[in-house]
Amino acid sequence: MKINNKRNLALILFATFFFLLPYSKALAEKIQNFESNIKINEDGTVTVEEIVNYDFGSLQRHGFFRKLDYKNTNQDGKTFIVDIDVLSITDDEEFSYNFSKSRVGRFVELKIGDANKFVTGQNTYVIRYILSGAVTYFSDHDEFYWNLVGFEWDVPIENYRASITLPENVNEDLLKAVCYEGALGSTSQSCTVEKLNGQITVESSRVLNPGENITVAVSFPKGIVEVLEPKEDKPGIFTYVILVILALFAVVWYLLLPIRILIKTIRESKFVKNNERIVSAWFEPPQYSNKSVFTPAETGFIVDKVIDHKELTATIIDLAQRGFLKIREDGKKHFSFIRLKEIDSSELKNFEQQVMSAIFKEGVDLKNLDEAALKNLDQKLPSLEKFNSIIKIPQLINLENEIKGTPIDVNDEVKDSDLKKSKTLFGKISKFNKYVEDEIVEKGMFENKPSEIYSKNMALFGLGLTTLNPFLAIVSFIARRKTAKMTLKGIEKYSEAKSLLNFLKSQDEQLNFQSKNQMFFEKLLPYAAAFGVEKIWAERFKEISMIKPDWYEGNNFANSVFIGNMTHNIGGSMKSAHSASMSPTRSSSGFSSGFSGGSSGGGGGGGGGGSW
Repeated sequence: MKINNKRNLALILFATFFFLLPYSKALAEKIQNFESNIKINEDGTVTVEEIVNYDFGSLQRHGFFRKLDYKNTNQDGKTFIVDIDVLSITDDEEFSYNFSKSRVGRFVELKIGDANKFVTGQNTYVIRYILSGAVTYFSDHDEFYWNLVGFEWDVPIENYRASITLPENVNEDLLKAVCYEGALGSTSQSCTVEKLNGQITVESSRVLNPGENITVAVSFPKGIVEVLEPKEDKPGIFTYVILVILALFAVVWYLLLPIRILIKTIRESKFVKNNERIVSAWFEPPQYSNKSVFTPAETGFIVDKVIDHKELTATIIDLAQRGFLKIREDGKKHFSFIRLKEIDSSELKNFEQQVMSAIFKEGVDLKNLDEAALKNLDQKLPSLEKFNSIIKIPQLINLENEIKGTPIDVNDEVKDSDLKKSKTLFGKISKFNKYVEDEIVEKGMFENKPSEIYSKNMALFGLGLTTLNPFLAIVSFIARRKTAKMTLKGIEKYSEAKSLLNFLKSQDEQLNFQSKNQMFFEKLLPYAAAFGVEKIWAERFKEISMIKPDWYEGNNFANSVFIGNMTHNIGGSMKSAHSASMSPTRSSSGFSSGFSGGSSGGGGGGGGGGSW
């Protein structure tokens, strides 16, 4: 019996030691400071200098290893290789370290140190290397979208800072930068990013735990650097065998699939045509079965299946008319928005709250974070509360308050020029797009989401081009959103919305019986803005002088033509923000932009490191 007790005790001690060993390592080792100095060169290469102050604690190790991710997969599943040319690895006094370079999986691993010597305490490693193929090229700008830290670190990083320098003579006003911080997939922008004299600086807001990363996206004008695309990862012999097998299905890919898409497009168009009931004079927006009226954004979406700046502008005007905000003219083509009610009012739909939040709230709202990021924050809250009770660090206290849902500042008045400087506007507008579509689909207007159908057809369009299948590319491009199948109820509401559009843009004299009624003009103005026909609608009322409504403040309010111009100008001020949140979504090599649904881990590069 005693022998068994001793054996059990030994097993418990062994298990305790085994499970606590990695944690004791994490507590003993850390990176005090990690600094990256990055230069984007005119020839398209990127020079990187990493200064890592590694603290081995009391442990004796042989050295330090750094893993650099050299593979990146685009939206089509294709893998590309970024060439990494290591220039030197030294300490802070420029004495060279011994190191070896090898490829392990998707990483280039730099093993630094001497197997016959030990190191302990604090040591500095300066790693210099050049990247080829790290810049992505879009139709209207170029971008450096990069995972600066990586998720493969064994130890925490107490402080991280990066400086990114572009070639000389870059107009600072044409630069855009955003950073993401946290676990894989996190959309938190709690890290700080600043630009000054053509240089971008990024800093962590807190200690980065193992498995956490900082990603940066820097947008700059085309023509600043040469085009240097990454090399495609060539398939192995097994893949070639698979390709030979797939060649047997070439008839399906090059003929049958395009024919199927074409038939589906024609069938859906015919189904809508046979069931639509469009008239020339319809004076009301569509209604749901519960008699609630379609908002301007929903009405515009059900007609063309697209959300763009027109729906956003229409929603702003509609919110003003309903008393949630006031529009004030500040001068030619410039406006201020004054908040009159709470942004999370129960009277507002999700997408309307998102517009109010985009205009008046600066900062990351928890409901804008994805599920993985929220779960990660929630797990760390108890430890964070204990730490903050001992050491009062403002940034960590702010993070604790954010996790607990403590409200962040809400502005009462915002200029349209300030919106262009917002760090969170793009993400909130993306949420607006999603919520409008969700509302329509959940109410049974479509059998599937038009955006998903659009993505699938555009993916087939891209694949058609890359596989030299013009038939597939053409029919996929024609189909786009047309194969998003409407229900009979959706076609009924589509007919009502299309009839309203016909009425708004018509100049038929027989339909001018309401053209002396300002109330009628204002009622349908947001819907005209959603359709993009507000100037045509205003033309019908040009003969009457308008009384300035409560929702508008300015000196130039005179007639309906001015209001038509006003909606156009507000739309113009929001258009750039909306465009940045929606397009372009792919680069020439098939990679997404860091400004369109970006996240921690969304860029190229990455990796990690530790001791050995």
